[in-house]
Amino acid sequence: MKKKITDKILRILDEHGAFTDEIQRIKAEYIINIILGEILKFGSLGTAFASVGVGQEYITATYSILSTRTFAGGLHENEEWKCILHTAAFIGGSIALSKRIQPGFLFPAVWTSLLVLFMKYAPIVSVQRGEYSGKQRCRMKCMSILGLISIAVMASIDRKKLHILTGTAIMELIEYVILLQIRG
Repeated sequence: MKKKITDKILRILDEHGAFTDEIQRIKAEYIINIILGEILKFGSLGTAFASVGVGQEYITATYSILSTRTFAGGLHENEEWKCILHTAAFIGGSIALSKRIQPGFLFPAVWTSLLVLFMKYAPIVSVQRGEYSGKQRCRMKCMSILGLISIAVMASIDRKKLHILTGTAIMELIEYVILLQIRG
């Protein structure tokens, strides 16, 4: 299905003269595949989590992940199905943790730990993405910190989301520490 949609989009772009050479077309195909893959991944996971009654938690956890992990870095898989399983386990773990914790002092402690790690290490770049330039690193670090701040604002505005935000922050902290260990 994704291939058919990608081919149709590329055909429309070809008809409108969007590409001056084959390299531009290859780059566009790659970007379209990534965007469609993310839409399908988050859409199918959203449907699955909603079907078991945790749709709101899924949305909040996904917001949290997209606000920070996108910029700070995270574990990445080489194959799409592994990525879907990893994301499902990450969000599922966040939701499971959120049902078993009392976030009172835990959220500020985990949030502060993430803030310190992001300030010192973000972004941790995966092998698949390559290194960022100094300016890009600074932008990614700032975006990860702003994402973390937006999560704190959300937690203070809507206390009902505090449990899931704490569960997600714990999962992010665990993953970030693992990444730092792998990185050496």
